[in-house]
Amino acid sequence: LLNIDKLVEYVDYFFSFHDEGNFEDAEMAGRYASAISSLQGQISSVKALAVKILQAYKKLEKESKRAEALLEDVKNAKVVIENTATIDTALRQKMAAEIQLSIDEIETLLPQIDVELKWSETERGINEDKVVDIAYAAQSDKLVGTDGHEKYQKYLDEVVADYLYTKESIIEAGVLIEDTGIGSGSNDSTESKDKYFVDNNQIVVVTYGDRNETTFEKTPYKSFILNYNNFAVKVTYDGISYTIPSGDYVVVYHNN
Repeated sequence: LLNIDKLVEYVDYFFSFHDEGNFEDAEMAGRYASAISSLQGQISSVKALAVKILQAYKKLEKESKRAEALLEDVKNAKVVIENTATIDTALRQKMAAEIQLSIDEIETLLPQIDVELKWSETERGINEDKVVDIAYAAQSDKLVGTDGHEKYQKYLDEVVADYLYTKESIIEAGVLIEDTGIGSGSNDSTESKDKYFVDNNQIVVVTYGDRNETTFEKTPYKSFILNYNNFAVKVTYDGISYTIPSGDYVVVYHNN
């Protein structure tokens, strides 16, 4: 559900360098740095994907309520038209018939939304508690308490400490916000008029930084731009364009 297997794969890959114990070789050191970055990116991906699932579920709930309200409004409009004597009878009948088509369409849509909601809950376990528990358990089991690598745990702790998340942070980030493109309040933007253009809120930017103890201002040092679309996208971030494959991410380092 949250690509936990991939997280495990990156953790094992990280530990493999310590098993081999050779960090003096320049090529090995470079691969080790890449392994750390991949692991950190996957931790961000697990949390971000959990947030997107929460938002998707809430969006279904919202659409269901919206459809129900719309159905009630349309039915009321039909009654008003049918009882408006100042409108020609033939015209009233025609308008009422057209509105009835809309009513039929909405009444067809509502059960489909309900089916999606029920399927999400029963078949995939997509509800707030379940998704949050899975994401948090992945962190607790695969990062904080790794079996068989206790002697290297301190090294893992060092590279993942700034990337760990709480249950509350997932729930808080999962609050549904109307789609406004990429990253609310950021400088992220997609390049339009080409095959990579997208504006569906399926791109997530996760930024990590240090907090000044006096001013409380956060100085970013690394960002992950994650693409949850099933196609590649092109993103412009801080004036630089990145092409991100489907389900992948790029790492951006901030020079402060």
